[in-house]
Amino acid sequence: MSDYRVRISVRNARLLRAIERAGHRPGAPFAAAVGISYYGALLPYLNLTRSPLTPDGLLRECAWSLCDFLSASPAAGNQPFQHRSGRRQRASLGLWNGARRPTAAG
Repeated sequence: MSDYRVRISVRNARLLRAIERAGHRPGAPFAAAVGISYYGALLPYLNLTRSPLTPDGLLRECAWSLCDFLSASPAAGNQPFQHRSGRRQRASLGLWNGARRPTAAG
């Protein structure tokens, strides 16, 4: 058993910055304002588990909605997406501080 749990996650910084620059916080209320699903569209983009591109290389409809809402143009190079998605971008590690662990006897 460990005393500390460290969790590291990689998120889409471009999209997070674009949302924050527009004066919003990334979450369900923001997704509703854009008109997209939080769990089905926004969260996978934030967690880099879904590409904004279709298998044909076209921008997905929900990605277009985000670009429109954030006044970002994929053609102009200021699009808020990483184009590659991958496996879950997370790791965790348990750490023990090395001190004597308490026992049931005291």
